This record gives sequence, structure tokens and C-alpha cells, in this order.
Amino acid sequence: MSEREGESDKLARRVRSCPMSLALAIGFGALIAVAVGATLWISLSAAKDNALRMLSSAGETLVNGMIENVEDHLYGAENQVAFLVELIAERELDPGNEDKFADVLLGILGAAPEILGIGFIREDSRIFGLGRGREGIVRIRASWEGDPRTRYWLDWARASQSAAWLGVTWSKILERPGIVYVNPVRRGGEFLGVMIGLVSLESLSEFIADTSGDTQLATFILTGSRQVIAHANSPERVLQGGPDRPLPTIQSIGDPSLALFTLPAEYNLREARPDAEVEGKLVRDGDLAVVFFYRDVFGFAPDAWTFGIHAPLAEVERAFGSLPVALLIGLSILGVAILLAILLSRMIALPLSRFAAVSGAVRQLEISRAQPLGPTYLREINRAADAYNAMLNALRWFEIYLPKQLVTRLMRQGASAVPSEEREVTVLFTDIVGFTTIASQLTPAELADLLNEHFGLLAEAIESEGGTIDKYIGDSVMAFWGAPDDQPDHAERAARAMIAAERALDSANRRRASEGLLPLCIRAGLHSGPAIVGNIGAPGRVNYTLIGDTVNAAQRIEALGKGHMKDHETAIVLVSGEVAERLDAGFELVPLEELVLRGRSQPTKIFRLAGRRDSVAASQPS
Repeated sequence: MSEREGESDKLARRVRSCPMSLALAIGFGALIAVAVGATLWISLSAAKDNALRMLSSAGETLVNGMIENVEDHLYGAENQVAFLVELIAERELDPGNEDKFADVLLGILGAAPEILGIGFIREDSRIFGLGRGREGIVRIRASWEGDPRTRYWLDWARASQSAAWLGVTWSKILERPGIVYVNPVRRGGEFLGVMIGLVSLESLSEFIADTSGDTQLATFILTGSRQVIAHANSPERVLQGGPDRPLPTIQSIGDPSLALFTLPAEYNLREARPDAEVEGKLVRDGDLAVVFFYRDVFGFAPDAWTFGIHAPLAEVERAFGSLPVALLIGLSILGVAILLAILLSRMIALPLSRFAAVSGAVRQLEISRAQPLGPTYLREINRAADAYNAMLNALRWFEIYLPKQLVTRLMRQGASAVPSEEREVTVLFTDIVGFTTIASQLTPAELADLLNEHFGLLAEAIESEGGTIDKYIGDSVMAFWGAPDDQPDHAERAARAMIAAERALDSANRRRASEGLLPLCIRAGLHSGPAIVGNIGAPGRVNYTLIGDTVNAAQRIEALGKGHMKDHETAIVLVSGEVAERLDAGFELVPLEELVLRGRSQPTKIFRLAGRRDSVAASQPS
């Protein structure tokens, strides 16, 4: 146990020496007496000023939260585009191989529904990509030479060293507007072109509607010229533009309250909080009075975008107009409130104890063991329970996207697991054979279900042998053994995992055949050697991953399977001589060839892993 944990336990024991109900009773009684006594000296004008400050603070919180949510929503597209740029720069993905490139793009569209289109524009203005047309996924192959938008994107990318959002554009091919994200592609200092992603405005409107959390609030995003980029209550109207005017104006969006945004303010809420970073104002036109909160933000386009919310003044007055009455009522209930403090403390103590118990399960990352909290008679406790339940639901999604075994190991090892270091590892790459043909026969939803089932099968085989799944690349899987835990038998673990995966694939294919479905076949490559292992990435976004020649060699060995796989086979697993040397005599290896892999100077022996000669059980992962 660490020194910090020991101190925490000592403190917990000292706190438990005082009953929670007694502490809460004393605390509540004192707080109520002080709070109600203080309100006796507050005038109605002061109450109004406080209400305005509270309103301004609430508006600031809502607008800033909206901005953070939109940044998180767009981050997925940024991450996918950056990932493709890295693959091209490292020669792991060739945009000229359109079928393979399309497979990767299709996987990205299936995983990121907010992306409307994605593709690569070469230096000569030729583009190849995929997009969501009105009838489904369409392949984009064209020359945009002479198009001023394309020239602007290329000129900007050539002069820039980083990616950026460049505002809204209209896609003639997809017949929809979208937010453009561009990332320069360079290899060895040579400019190759630009990777471009297009985020759907419809998905953005639906997203801000889902995250607004209040039907009385209307959230919106405007350009500097007051055109509507997204609107929570009218996402379909955002798509009614065209090439000449891709976005509606605030007058044409169909929101009479938003149409008042450009009118002079009757009252500026900055007067209540001069230091607020979010602007607020009351605008009135006849019988219609609207409260706006908004903030100009750079980073999504060359000019600033305005993020804002608005609500009818009547709703605001309903929320804050009862404050003076509440103060007067507080005078009459002061005595009763102190007497009820004891009962209230007991009502709070029990659910808080349950909250502490389930939080312990979350601390240990036992998310499946943590049960949602039920309702109580206290509104605040219910809100805390709702927040906890929402957090628990989010953590369950978080658990899906992060390898729990890896996170648990890193937590167990502590800071010693964080520094990057060179380790001997075994790396795996897999790829689905004929994925383009299979994908062309399925809807996006069916394709996503197929990939999820396939990846789940591989994940079970990999994780049962203590392996770590690094990433999913389209229809491919990258995994490794030997880190962060020390696994001297990492090569044998990897080999057993692939034998188990092939058996599982055989079983799944028999079921698919009985259902009249095409079988799924894979190629896999294993290579052992040194790699740099650790936290790689930007300060705010890192991945525990590995880099080096061993990773590249494993992927190239997987690609060699094309020349050795027979039509009737479910899987072909190729291993390098470095892996073969680490396997015991129980593994069946068939020598195939010896060649120099691209990027290496020494020849590499290639074997086919054909199975096990014995029935030795797989070891349990550490």
C-alpha cells in the first residue's frame, strides 16, 4: 500500500469516529440558521441583482458546456483524419491502391457516423474518397482542378504544418453541407496532398439537441455573417441550402426568437457580471422577449463562430421570479427546518453510504459490479444519484473503447509503466480477406454488426492469452504481447491465440453457412522483436502503444498471406523466423520462403503456423 493510500485510510478511520447523522444534523442546523439569518438583510433589489448574476453564471456554464461538447463531437473526425495521415506518411497505406484505401475509409465511416465524407486530395487536385450520399455510401473519384475551394485547401495545407477546420462548404456530390477539416500529408518532408474530412451539419444539430438537456432552451451555432450552422430545434432546415448559399440565415431558419438576435439589447447581462466571458442580453420585439447567451469562438473556421442559447423571458422569470417569496417563507420555516435537520441527516446518511460502496467498485474498474443507485426522498441526493448513474453509463461506454485489462495493469504498475522503453514483444496484424466484396453487399448497419461480431471473436482469443489490442484499422486488428506485463513466452501466447481464433472462425463460418451467409476468412502475421512501448501522443490525448520496425514487419508479413492462402481455408497465419525460434516443438510450422521485407536489409524467414501437435492447454494470462 502506498503512503498516500495509508494516510487516506487513517483519515477515514478518524472521520468514522463521528456518526454521519450527527455531523450532518449539526452542519445542516448551523447552515440553515446562518443562511436564513443572512437573508433577512437582503433587500428585494439585492435579490434581483443576485438572480441576474445567477442567470448570467448559468448561461455561461451552459454555453461553455455546449462548446466543449461540440469540440468533443468533432474530435472523432480529427482523430480519424490524423490516423489516415500517419498511415500514408509511414507508407502503411497507399491512397493509390483504391480498393484497400476504400476498405479503410469504409471502416471509418462505419465507426464515425458524424463524418459525411472523407478522402485524399493529391497535389494535382485529383481526389479519391467515400461519402454518405442520399442513397447510401458513394465512391468519390474526380479531378477538382480549377476549383477555387480545392486550390485554397491545397495552398493552405502546403504552407501549414498542422491540421485545421476551415469552415462550411457545400458538397455537390453528396448534395449536403458540411464542416471541412484538412490535414496536410507529407512524407519525408515532401508534400503529397491533403486529407480532408467533412462533418455532417445535420449530425451536429442533432448532437447539440441531445446534449442541451432542456426543451425550453434552443441552442444554435452561427457564422460571423449570422448564417445558421446548427440549430437544435430545426436540424432539417440546415440542410435546405444549395451550392450558392449552403446555410440558412437566422431569418429563414424558422425560429422567430433567433431572428431577434441582431436587434439592440434592452438589457445587457454583462452589467451584472462584468468579468463574464460569455455575452448575455435581453431582446424584445413587441410581445416577444428573448434572453440570449452567446460566445464567439475561433478555431472552427477562418472567422469566429457564435455559440449560443436562447430562452423565452417568461421561462427565465418563472425560474427566478419566486426568489423574494422564497426568502419570506424562509423566515417562517427557520425553526421547523432546524428541527427537521436531524431527520434529514438520517435520510442523507443511508444513501451516501450506499454511494460510497458503489463508488468503491468504480475505483477498482469493476463497472459491471457497480449497480445504479435508486431513488430517495431527497431531490439533491436524487440528482447526485442521476449524475452517478449517468457517469456509470458513460464509464460503461468508456470501458468499451479502452482495453480494461491494459488500464488495470497500468493502474497496478503505477508510474513505472508510463515511461517509454524498449521491450521484446510479439506483434499481430490481421486482415479480412475480400472485405470490399463483403462490404458492398451489406448496409452500413449490417457491416458494423459484422465487424463488431468479428472483432469480438478475435478479442476473446487475444485477451485470453494476455494480449493487448492496440487498435482497429478498418477491418484489421493490431495487437501485441510482452507489455506492459513482462511475458517471456509472448511469442507462444500469440501463436496459441491465433490457433484459438482460427477454431472460433471455423465454428462461426459453419453457422454463417447454415444461414446462407458468406464465410469470413482472415490473414494474420506475427513478428517478434524490439519495439518502443509506452504512452505516445499529445499531452491531453495519449495511447499506450508501441512503435518501431517490429510493428512494420508484422504488418508486411500479414500481407504476404495473399500469395499463400488457398480458397477453401478459413485463415492463414504467417510467422517470422524470430517468432519460430521462440516456439516450442509442439507448434507445427511449415517453412514457406525467405525474403527481404520492404524497409529491411536482412532476409526474413517466413513460416506458416499450422497448429499444435499436442493438446497442451493454453496458459492463463498474467
